[in-house]
Amino acid sequence: MQVLWIIVFLLTVKVSFAQHVGINTATPDPSAVLELKASDAGFLPPRLTTAQRNAIASPAEGLIIYNLDTRCLNFFNGTQWIETCASLSPCVAPPAPAPSYNSPVCENMPLELAATTVAGATYVWTGPNGFYSTAQNPQVTPLAQMSHAGTYSVRAYAAGCYSDIQDLTVTLLPTPWRQLDNFPGGARDLASGFTIGDYGYVGMGRNGCAGTHYRDFYRLDPAAASGSQWVQVDDAPGPARAGAGSFAVGTYGYTVGGLYNNCNTQVLKAYRFDPSQPPGSQWSDTDAADHPVNRMEAFINLSDGTYGYYGLGRTAGANVNDFRRYDPVANNWTTLTAYPGNISGWNAAFHINGRLYVGLGERWMGGTASYNSWYEYNPAANTWAAKTSFPGPAGSQGAYFAIGDYGYVMTQAGAFWQFDPSGNAGNGSWVQLPCNYPGTSAWNIVGLTINGKGYIINTRNGAVWEFTP
Repeated sequence: MQVLWIIVFLLTVKVSFAQHVGINTATPDPSAVLELKASDAGFLPPRLTTAQRNAIASPAEGLIIYNLDTRCLNFFNGTQWIETCASLSPCVAPPAPAPSYNSPVCENMPLELAATTVAGATYVWTGPNGFYSTAQNPQVTPLAQMSHAGTYSVRAYAAGCYSDIQDLTVTLLPTPWRQLDNFPGGARDLASGFTIGDYGYVGMGRNGCAGTHYRDFYRLDPAAASGSQWVQVDDAPGPARAGAGSFAVGTYGYTVGGLYNNCNTQVLKAYRFDPSQPPGSQWSDTDAADHPVNRMEAFINLSDGTYGYYGLGRTAGANVNDFRRYDPVANNWTTLTAYPGNISGWNAAFHINGRLYVGLGERWMGGTASYNSWYEYNPAANTWAAKTSFPGPAGSQGAYFAIGDYGYVMTQAGAFWQFDPSGNAGNGSWVQLPCNYPGTSAWNIVGLTINGKGYIINTRNGAVWEFTP
């Protein structure tokens, strides 16, 4: 069959096989390597879309195709593809659109391009990995990877003419976030957590006031292999409850207070957790002095390494601003200077270099209100001082923790803020970090610090994220 086609071709086409090739002519022009001659047909180059053209690997300089999208001959000049339409038909080029993108963009965040509006125009975008779009403001990907960084180009097309090409350099930031194994205890809110050594511990909580309440507790080992990062430990003693205060001092963890029975009954007792004990005897209700005042929920729950601190929140009938310190050596509570800010709950709090920082929050009894005030507590002097207010949205926040010299607050919307106590002439400064929390945002989920990294445990959907500063 191949021989037959060759015979047909030779019978129907006149070809010169010298240094110059002619089709339908025996005397091709000596200046041409190839001459085509016809009076009833034309030369038909390969017809490709822009995406197909861009997928050609290592195009040779001078390579020619017909672009089905732009209806123009294109040639490659050694560095880029050139459209020839503008040179073939006189026209007035439209204004070039100004490109931009949703900078800053981190890995696993959406990458979105934008072009300024050109009246009556359509758009052609090209970019890395064969990217092609005719949308004015296209989304490159909902989950950007480092390979999406590079140069993107856009031009406008109107009245048969193209504008000049405008280039946009897109830079991506490596993500500081890593997803770990999901929390294994099932969906819940108002869970409690603390850190002892290399591990985090998370448990208790509820599914709404009228829903199931929990006593189960789990240990998080971030260094373990995926699939084995969570291990269940002993259930907390006492009634299944939510909103319990929690902190760790030394090698022990503590839970204080909480509520149960359709959010109507308060827990007075404090319990101590000792992970060195064998299963079945890790919790004690006699080794930690009970809090002196019944508390349904308290929202300052933190430790400075020597003492635990507990306060604010609400009792059965009122919001409160009291503040107390637990001494595990003396096993007693000391009443400290009350929090000077607005009486509230759902506060953010953390410890940095010997000082405690507390603020934000909401009031939901006696009228609702949201706050963004921020205070520093000096344990040595037992005094409070106002600091730079949180510049993000007021009210309750998603999660918070401290790492080294900085504190971190995640808002309910997932924005991630860093607090520097030394900034703003010692009044503290806030900056929103470019790489927001990548998970589903939620309010009052668990935040922990383990070995210089932060952890957000969203017990509402189970997702666990590790933050490396």
